[in-house]
Amino acid sequence: DGIMDSFGMGDAGYTVTVTPAEVAGAARGDMVTVSISVPYGAETGLLQMGMFPTPENLTSSITMAREGP
Repeated sequence: DGIMDSFGMGDAGYTVTVTPAEVAGAARGDMVTVSISVPYGAETGLLQMGMFPTPENLTSSITMAREGP
């Protein structure tokens, strides 16, 4: 939440999903995915251009292998 706050998006209605939900239970080498979805609206401060269709949400994901013991 601190990172989103630092970009002025703390109250933008974003959601964060981590899979698996309990990363501590993942074994070394297991894949962990983090997805963030932000509503595309004026309250987020994201640029809106009327001539282009805009999505309802902007979503991004990253998947990495769990490291460590």
